Amino acid sequence: MQRSVSGSALARIVQQSRLALTPQAWRDRLTTLSRRVCRVELEGGRALGTGFLVAPDIVLTNSHVIEHRLLEALRVRFDLKVLPDRIAVHPGRVYAVTACLAQSPHSPADLMHPRPREATRDELDYAFLQIQDAPGEDRVGDGPRGFVPLAPSSPTAFEPGALALVVQHPKGRPMQVALDTFQTVNRSQTRVTYCTNTHPGSSGSPCFTPDLELVALHHSGDPRPGHESAEDDEGIPLDAIRGSLSGSVLRRLGWE
Repeated sequence: MQRSVSGSALARIVQQSRLALTPQAWRDRLTTLSRRVCRVELEGGRALGTGFLVAPDIVLTNSHVIEHRLLEALRVRFDLKVLPDRIAVHPGRVYAVTACLAQSPHSPADLMHPRPREATRDELDYAFLQIQDAPGEDRVGDGPRGFVPLAPSSPTAFEPGALALVVQHPKGRPMQVALDTFQTVNRSQTRVTYCTNTHPGSSGSPCFTPDLELVALHHSGDPRPGHESAEDDEGIPLDAIRGSLSGSVLRRLGWE
């Protein structure tokens, strides 16, 4: 990843984690998960956003990332990262998108400040994309790339002050990690806010707890001009997404 987690930040994470992880084990787990995060782009390399594998051949991203784009022009790029010399960039590997298995639009209210209303359960801003050649089955390092598992729901995941980690491709750049804290969940349980350092291009990133459990799909920063990388970032709780899916899609994802 382009920006490593500092020693002080790592100590803070391990302290909040419920798992018996050493700092090295936590870093190794984050490295494994980061291999499952990709840049969503158009054929030719124009970056659109971020996504991540939730099955060997399925990437989850935001609906607004691919809105008004031809499906056959969409690509995902894995392993776009700065190499250990901190200068060279690994270009990664590109895969074609073959289908959209499920999609929910963003809410018009997402673009307004202040919000006139909360987003509904039909406005969860997600898209599940089927990917050619199942990149999750590719061998990376000592084993297959794999995919990001859906963690059991945790009543304390979004407690104010709990740590939030977003693994992202901000502005289409090589992978970075943003770290800060959860703030609030709205009454309808369709949006969670947190303070992290994200940018355009981070949309569609996975949002993790200190235990590196997937709990939200990042979808936006503050919509006000000049606030794109400030506080009040926002995600979609994974429980809301799971609750909106049909039985056939849940079975395809192994999320039943």
